[in-house]
Amino acid sequence: MRVNSIFIRNCLVGRQGNELHKQHFGNADSDLLFWQSASTALHPLLSEKFLQHLRDVDSDSALAEIDAEFLQNVQTLFEAAALDACVDSGVIARPYVPGMAYRAFADAASGTGKDAFTAAIAHADKHDVAVLDALVTIRPPFSPESAIRQVCTLLREYHVTEVSGDRYAPGFVTEAFQRQRITYKPSERDRSTIYLDLLPRVNAGQVRLLDNPDLLRELRGLERHRASTKDRVDHRRGAHDDVANAAAGSLVMAGAVRSRSMQVVDVLGSGRVIRTVGGRKQPDITEDLPDEIRFDPSWRHYAMKEGITAALARYNEQRAGTFKEESKVNEMTTRVVGEAN
Repeated sequence: MRVNSIFIRNCLVGRQGNELHKQHFGNADSDLLFWQSASTALHPLLSEKFLQHLRDVDSDSALAEIDAEFLQNVQTLFEAAALDACVDSGVIARPYVPGMAYRAFADAASGTGKDAFTAAIAHADKHDVAVLDALVTIRPPFSPESAIRQVCTLLREYHVTEVSGDRYAPGFVTEAFQRQRITYKPSERDRSTIYLDLLPRVNAGQVRLLDNPDLLRELRGLERHRASTKDRVDHRRGAHDDVANAAAGSLVMAGAVRSRSMQVVDVLGSGRVIRTVGGRKQPDITEDLPDEIRFDPSWRHYAMKEGITAALARYNEQRAGTFKEESKVNEMTTRVVGEAN
C-alpha cells in the first residue's frame, strides 16, 4: 500500500456524496479512502445535549454533519408539523399596540406579471418570539404606484415609517415610498438567507404566524437546494412565494431586533464584545469564549443558553478528545507510510 497524499473532507452532500461512496467505499483498488461515520463514533466525548442543540437549530444539516447521512440535493425547507405548531388558528391580523416596535418588509412587483405585491408587519414579544401582525397581498394587474399607496396605508396603521425589501427596481420603489413619506431600505439579506434565518426559529417554536392559507401554502412549498458552498431556497416550479417572502422578512427583522444579544460589537476597537438588553449595553458573557469559537454562532448560542461555564467545559472536553484523535491519526499515518516505504 502506498500513500501519496491524504485529503480529508466531511459532509459530502447529495448526489456527489452518493457517487463517491459507490465508487470508492470498500474498493481495494481505489486510491481514495472513503469512510462514513457518525460524529459520536469518531468523537465519543461529544455530549448528547450539545448534539441535540445542533439538531434543534437545523435538523437537516445535523443529519449530514452529525449522523453522516447523505442528503438529497432538493428538500422541503419547513416541516409541516413545525409550521402548524406556529399558527395561531383563526387569527388573520393583530391590532396595533401602542409602544410596540414593529418591523415591515415588502416584496415588490410590477403588476403586469403573475407576481403579487406583498407586505408584512411583525414584532418580537418579551420572550423573543417573532410575531406576525399583518399581511397585505395585492394581486395583478395593478399599478405599482397604487400598490405602494395601499402598503403605506397599512404601515401607517402600525406607525411604521420604514420598510425593507428586495432590490427589485430599487430606484422607482424607493422614490414611490418616499412620496408617501415612508423610507424604503433594500434588505442586506437575500431571499435564501431570510428563509434560512427563519428556519431555526420555526423549529424552536419562536415564531407566531397568522392563519393565512396563502402564507402557509407558500411556506410549505419552499424547497432547499443543497450546494457545496451555499444553500439556495426557492419556490417550486410554477409556484409563488410572494406572501412567504414578505412574512419571513418581517419576522427575521423583528427577531433580529430582540436578539441583539447575539450580535458582536467592537467597542472603540478594543475587541470587547457587548450585548444590548432593553436598550442598555451590558458585557456579553460570550467574550470569555476562546478566540477560535468566540464568533461561531452555534457556540455563542450554546453559551447564551447553557451558560459560559457549561460552554467552556464542553469546549475543553472537545479539545481533549481532539488531541487524542490527532495522536491516533498521526500514529496510524506514520505506521502506514513506514510500511509503504
